[in-house]
Amino acid sequence: MYFMINRKTLDIAMAVLFITGVICAVVFGLIPSALDGEAPDDSVEPAVMNENGRPPDNINIVIDPGHGGADPGKIGVSGSCEREVNLAISMITGEMLTERGYNVFFTRRDDNGLYDDGDVNKKAADMRKRCSIIEEAQADVVISIHQNSFTDSDVCGAQMFYYTHSAEGKKLAEIMQESFRKFVNTDNTRGCKANDSYYMLIHTPCPTVIAECGFLSNPEEEKQLNDNVYRNKIALAITEAVEKYFGNDSSN
Repeated sequence: MYFMINRKTLDIAMAVLFITGVICAVVFGLIPSALDGEAPDDSVEPAVMNENGRPPDNINIVIDPGHGGADPGKIGVSGSCEREVNLAISMITGEMLTERGYNVFFTRRDDNGLYDDGDVNKKAADMRKRCSIIEEAQADVVISIHQNSFTDSDVCGAQMFYYTHSAEGKKLAEIMQESFRKFVNTDNTRGCKANDSYYMLIHTPCPTVIAECGFLSNPEEEKQLNDNVYRNKIALAITEAVEKYFGNDSSN
């Protein structure tokens, strides 16, 4: 009888202590009360919003400024060097895309080519290095910035090239062509063009667009391509095209 009475007393005391502990924990916020709803899940990372209020999608964009180093690209009628124009536009575009929350990578950030002095075929080495950078970046899309040239100096306008067998490349190119018409030159009637021979288009594992932003052989367009206001329009056109391609279009 003595054992049974004291065990019962002990159980009651333990129950009282437990209830008291729970009440204190709720009062001091150590555990949530039923009125507070579900406890937060610490395993879920909160969304980090970009400057426009949208969560970034962890999308990797590689911007490829065409040419560089010993390869100047096209030379304009007034002496403009394509590699320099390409790089300037690429840097502005990269800044805009970064501000929108995209992860931006560049194949080059200066005037140098992507080859070693000892490479026999510097052009081939340069192209292989660009593709290697794109693969390492796990690019979702690639935008290769270039300028055009033609024997007829009246020819002008931007034109997008995509790999013939890439449906997604075609989609991105068409969106970008229309974006150039909207933000850069409403009179631009040039269309997209499929290609199955450009090294960059063939050897990249993701949708790739070669953006020929204008003709350095056209005096007026060459002048525009050296103007920072015009370059910003080009960068905006590319950025808005990427936004629309990934379903983040906010330009309407």
